[in-house]
Amino acid sequence: MSEVLRTLVVAPGALERPGAPSEEYPGDGDVAISEHDRYELHKWLIDHAGEDVAETMMAHLPPVGWADVATKRDLDLLAATLRGEMQEMRAAFHGTLRTQLMVILGFNLSLVGAVAALLR
Repeated sequence: MSEVLRTLVVAPGALERPGAPSEEYPGDGDVAISEHDRYELHKWLIDHAGEDVAETMMAHLPPVGWADVATKRDLDLLAATLRGEMQEMRAAFHGTLRTQLMVILGFNLSLVGAVAALLR
């Protein structure tokens, strides 16, 4: 890894710009990056880290605006929703299983009773 890339990765806020989430610019990160911002960032990376590093880093940017990227909050909400749905499915499954067990036990008891009556 080149020294410039190591500095970019290690140095907090090396690529910060107004509008990006940080301590200085509080927010939840729902800021869309414009094509002009992408272009400026790409030029800056080429100047400071070289063409290869710039291409690699630009390839890791999302292809859409930041508002379209799922946040941790979105994932937590999805996880909670899925847990609730799974709990409902589990309850329905246990209810169905309980019903089937009772039907099978009733059938088996009837069968045992019929066999016992025939053997008398």
